[in-house]
Amino acid sequence: MISSKGNKNYGCLIFIAIIFFGYQYCSEKEGKYCAYVYVYNPKTGTEGDYDLYVQVEEDKVIKLFWNNGGFLDSSHFNPDDALLYDNYTTFKDDRGREFSVKIQNEEHCN
Repeated sequence: MISSKGNKNYGCLIFIAIIFFGYQYCSEKEGKYCAYVYVYNPKTGTEGDYDLYVQVEEDKVIKLFWNNGGFLDSSHFNPDDALLYDNYTTFKDDRGREFSVKIQNEEHCN
């Protein structure tokens, strides 16, 4: 026999899950965003930081747009490794460089 107290807790858990997953679904980032990008190359010890535009789909960075017109996309890194959490992600590209990306306000890229 299940007590009514247990049923109330179960109902609360379902309610919390619906709100959480609903929020996650509604908060997905899509589009082009300004981002602070830090790049570190462990092979050479060089590093740099940039204000760049990034393309985001399903909360994943899928493309970085360099200021010189070039770009870095899924042919150079795995977007599944670039999942945004609280507007921030880290990943490595095919050359072993380490990227840290933080979505920021638009005025930083202008």
